[in-house]
Amino acid sequence: MPRLKYLLQKKSKLDWTLLAQERGKRDGKSEKPGPEWGKQSVPFLLELHKKAIERAKNLELLTRQELGNSVTQTVERDDRLAFLKSQIGNQTKKEEKLRNRAESIQQNIDGYAEENPIGRFARVRAIPDVAYWCILLLLASGEVFVTAPALVELFNELDFIAYVIAAAVGLLTVVYAHIVGISLKMKLDRQKPQENWVIKTLIPLSVVVLMAILALAFLRSGQVLTELADFNILTQEWAKRVFLVFFFIFLQLSFIGIAAKLAFLHYSQQEHELRKAKRELVKLEKSGKELTDEFSQLATQSFLSEDLIDIAKEELRAKIDLIGSNYEAAAAIYCDANIHARRDEIDASHPALIPPVWDYKPDLFTDLKDLSISYAQREALTY
Repeated sequence: MPRLKYLLQKKSKLDWTLLAQERGKRDGKSEKPGPEWGKQSVPFLLELHKKAIERAKNLELLTRQELGNSVTQTVERDDRLAFLKSQIGNQTKKEEKLRNRAESIQQNIDGYAEENPIGRFARVRAIPDVAYWCILLLLASGEVFVTAPALVELFNELDFIAYVIAAAVGLLTVVYAHIVGISLKMKLDRQKPQENWVIKTLIPLSVVVLMAILALAFLRSGQVLTELADFNILTQEWAKRVFLVFFFIFLQLSFIGIAAKLAFLHYSQQEHELRKAKRELVKLEKSGKELTDEFSQLATQSFLSEDLIDIAKEELRAKIDLIGSNYEAAAAIYCDANIHARRDEIDASHPALIPPVWDYKPDLFTDLKDLSISYAQREALTY
């Protein structure tokens, strides 16, 4: 019996045929079944029918599991589509809000026809970023190289400390010039004018910066004075010292003046906000396109439909019909081999040699088909 069960589990028709012929000969030689045996009393035919039914049920179960996976994938897809739809709606609202904001800022920059040109100029950026930062870096570098030699001598050749302080001084004057330029630019804006107290705070700051410039000018002039042996335009030493002091003062003031003018022409809070809004809008549009593409791709996929179920059902029916044909063929071979191997005579119409009827009805998957119809109707209304 174990050999019978093992061989009946094989998928090949040849296995069933050979086994049926082998068992038919063996049972026939043993004169089984006997004349007195009744209907469906041959163990081999009963076992053969049982294994054929099991095979058909296993195929049916496997097909249902595959269709069940399609249901799961469809549910997951629908959940993902619902999430993407919500995200796309939120993205659209954010994009619309940012567009309105950018348009509002642009309208503020453009102003109105009767507006004073000075007020409109206060919101316009006259120098691009590349030119502004390149010139500003050049001015800061010049400031550092002007002050660094004096500070190196002051700190007894501690070059590292001297250059750090020189960089800080250069940054100080550039930042001061930046503050002055921005404050003057904001003062012109009629829509968002600069507060008076902010302008007043520039007075003590200007005093401190001017004192620092004077100190550095005296320090630098004393260092350079000894190197002006061939300078014959001024013969007296005090005149040379005064000239050097004023030279370094005007040089640093020129740096500050140019940097302040650059900041004045470059600064525009409205332009900055407009650029920021446009960058955010580009990022939102990019992420929104990714969500839309994923939504479109998922929406075109169909994991569960009437057609897929019908195809699976027809394939299952064909496989089960094949199992039934193999079963009936193997039963007929068994009976024929049994009759020919017997010493006595037995009619092929003997009830014991009539195998169980193959009448297996496959699952029609009606429940899954109804589910697919409801999904199709919902998708037609939703997407």
